[in-house]
Amino acid sequence: HRYQFPGVDPGSSGVVGQEQRPVFLRFIGEPKEIILNQREATDYKWVPISQLVDSVFHLRRKFTQLVKEQLTKLLRL
Repeated sequence: HRYQFPGVDPGSSGVVGQEQRPVFLRFIGEPKEIILNQREATDYKWVPISQLVDSVFHLRRKFTQLVKEQLTKLLRL
């Protein structure tokens, strides 16, 4: 999935968006084992799949909907 950042002039920085790819992993550890890279994420939360799309930043909802569909098929929900 690709998108452009709104209001960014491509000539100003050379960066105009992002490319994202979903990766699905099963976590079988304890919550205390999760260590976040603070440059990438400062917090996380577990949400029911039914609330997944509404729980993300609005610019990421289109991609998250695609992820939800793939995950639903994978888990056969």
